[in-house]
Amino acid sequence: VVFVVSTTGQGEMPTNMRTFWRVLLRRDLPRTLLHRVTVAVVGMGDSGYRCFNYAAKKLYRRLQQLSARLLLPPVYADDQHPLGPDGALDPWLATFWTSVAAGFYVPLEPPLPADDQHHHARLSYSLTAHSSAALRLSPSQVSDKDHTELPQAKGQEPPFGPRRPFLAKITHNKRLTAEDWRQDVRELGLSLHASMEYLPGDVLCILPENPIDEVREVARYCGFDATHAVEVTLLDVPGRGTVERKLAALPDGCTVEQLLQRHLDIMGAPRRFFFMTMAHLATAEHERERLQYFASSEGQDEMRWYCTKEKRTVLEVLMDFPSLEGRIPLARLLDCVPLLQAREFSISSSWKLHPGHAQVTAAVVRYRTALKRERKGLCTTWLAARNDGDVARVWIKRNAGLFAFPKDPSRPLLMVGPGTGVAPFRAFVQERLALIQSQGRDSVGPAVLYYGCRHAAKDWLYKEEFERAIEAGALTEYHVACSRDGPPDGGKTYVQHLLARPDDQATVDKMLRQGGGVFFLSGSSVQMPDNVREAIVEAIQVKSGLDPDAA
Repeated sequence: VVFVVSTTGQGEMPTNMRTFWRVLLRRDLPRTLLHRVTVAVVGMGDSGYRCFNYAAKKLYRRLQQLSARLLLPPVYADDQHPLGPDGALDPWLATFWTSVAAGFYVPLEPPLPADDQHHHARLSYSLTAHSSAALRLSPSQVSDKDHTELPQAKGQEPPFGPRRPFLAKITHNKRLTAEDWRQDVRELGLSLHASMEYLPGDVLCILPENPIDEVREVARYCGFDATHAVEVTLLDVPGRGTVERKLAALPDGCTVEQLLQRHLDIMGAPRRFFFMTMAHLATAEHERERLQYFASSEGQDEMRWYCTKEKRTVLEVLMDFPSLEGRIPLARLLDCVPLLQAREFSISSSWKLHPGHAQVTAAVVRYRTALKRERKGLCTTWLAARNDGDVARVWIKRNAGLFAFPKDPSRPLLMVGPGTGVAPFRAFVQERLALIQSQGRDSVGPAVLYYGCRHAAKDWLYKEEFERAIEAGALTEYHVACSRDGPPDGGKTYVQHLLARPDDQATVDKMLRQGGGVFFLSGSSVQMPDNVREAIVEAIQVKSGLDPDAA
């Protein structure tokens, strides 16, 4: 058995593993339960987070306790590695397959098909695109604003999720930062179905759409008629389970243009399998060799610089290999381009205060690569261009206690959220305000918020709203660090510096150690979390006399 495990929250198991993990932790399980089972563990993590691959490490230890046979040591893949997860996985996989072949007498097939015909035989479905009077749409019918043809628009009935998103209308889209400020931070309001009631700390998943110009250029390059209807048929061949799950996410009767715009991640950087597939379709020998090299283990470092670091899109890669033009079957593109993934945003509003609506606070992503190519975040750029009345495909993701508003609102609440990290705390404050309006001020305990921005006049988010919350009792204290507003030679002030002030240290100790309060931190995952943690520990240590470990 091979376990591939990610980590969520503060070292918790992923959602789809929690039931299995609870069973595995039962005390009545015999210590020799797995003595005939051979296992391997693959951890998928990011060393930028404190709890790097905790879930995989805990699973590995538990399997050892239950006497499982270990095929080989676990591997802990790291997104921060220069080659991404492949940096750890490639050498581990080579050892893994050798061990499987030797220990279980499993014949190994070559990683790349011997020829193009063999490669095409691997598909477990057929796909055709054809003209249909019922489904053929004009360019105006497939514009950004027209979603009436979307299959999801039919019968908006719960439950809603990744395979059945809700078409939420945009109620407002406003810029929160100054017009002359370099970062565009947006607040978007969306109208939700009555069944989509959320709690503070929950997440709104939003499926973006690819730019229509890019979509039509991909269709042109590949030789597709964008208005043709797509028909997919599963074939009765082995190994069709994975593709069945992928195809289940696609709507019935969509056009080629809808497939490319709303379902395939054509704006993402292509992965190794994409280059492997294209190598079998290229007709120029030098292009085929280059594509094969990018698909190989030896070529990963160069592919990282060519593709991953530069965030080249599918179209940009295709344009670098002219012999592919007009030679890519739609079925092949569907096979090697992943589905468009939803982006997750902390909901920055309270259902109690805004029933039937949700708000998200998002910074529009724009940056330049090492080669000075300008890049934009797909989802935030798409959201920033939405108008009132436009729709977005959304669903609610329950945080299930990972970042949840306290069940007892009288417990002290200490929140640190610089930048857009303040979004979930705005929801917390609104929830407290709703409780005060319905049950009075005595229904909530003290709440302190630390917020950080660069300039008070440029990117101080929700200043007036939080000041009103102080007056209403939804916030007890509100402290702001404007890191670039100090004297030129005076250094920068961040939230951790505010927490280190004597009076603030007393507040931290009183709320957390003495008052049994709850601490929440949201924002950057680089240095800020560690710096804030150190400031919190130091505050408790200074005021209580405890040693660092106890604090």
